[in-house]
Order: sequence, then C-alpha cells, then structure tokens
Amino acid sequence: MWKLYSTTNESVCLQGTFGRLRHVLDADIHIGMINYISYELDKIPAGNTFWPLMHKRKSFEHERELRAIWTKIDKISEAGPAVASGHEYQTAPETTIWKRVNLESLVESVFISPTAKPWFTDLVKGVLMRYGLSLPVRQSDLAAEPFHLK
Repeated sequence: MWKLYSTTNESVCLQGTFGRLRHVLDADIHIGMINYISYELDKIPAGNTFWPLMHKRKSFEHERELRAIWTKIDKISEAGPAVASGHEYQTAPETTIWKRVNLESLVESVFISPTAKPWFTDLVKGVLMRYGLSLPVRQSDLAAEPFHLK
C-alpha cells in the first residue's frame, strides 16, 4: 500500500472506521461501499442517481473504497437529463462544497510509512500538536521482522 499510494518514504495513513465517518458527517450525506465492475461485461443498475458514482473498474478492487457523497439535486439539470440504459438520471452540480469535520472524532490513528526516518515522525507529531490535535501516531511495523515463538 505504501508504495502504491505514495512516491516517497515520508507518507502517512489515517485510520478510521465507518462508524467514525458516519458520526462526523451530516445525515444527508450518503455513504456506501464502491462496487467494482468490468465496464465491458457488467451494467450499472439504473434508477438511482448515486449508483453511477458508486462504481469503479474492477482493477481498483484492492482499494475496498468507501465513498461519501452529498448533493443538492432538486430538479433535472437545465441542460437536460443524463441518460443511462434508457433511464433518466439527474446530473450532478459542478460545484464542490467542502464539509468540515472533527478530525479527532474521525481519525483513530495516524500511521507513518515503515520506511520513514525518525525526523518525519517527529514532524507529524509536531504538526498535530501545533493544530491542537491529540491523535495516536506510530510507525507502521510492516517492514519489521516477524515475531516467531520458539
């Protein structure tokens, strides 16, 4: 994961849970697991505006992504409806709206890349302290030698 999502040894991973995410987001934000499909073989179910947003190519299946979506769709777009498989979908607005969340409620732990140098762990802890965040920080033990019982 570290090599797949980062091009440097100095990287972090934020760990949380579905429950924590649901807790920090408003009730009108939809949360769901992404469905991984072959766009050549599978069809996205029709009849739900969010379904096209909840699908990705099967080659990304290793991500096991959870997606949170909020939209303010109250009518079909002035430009006309998007059509998929003979069903009409409302088109999503083109504006992005950022939602603030309480990071201490969302994040369970901060993991540092297993190949990061000690100075980077100190830097991450310092940034968290500067912004008043009290989160556990630890280096991933992915590169550590396995523990064997004798």
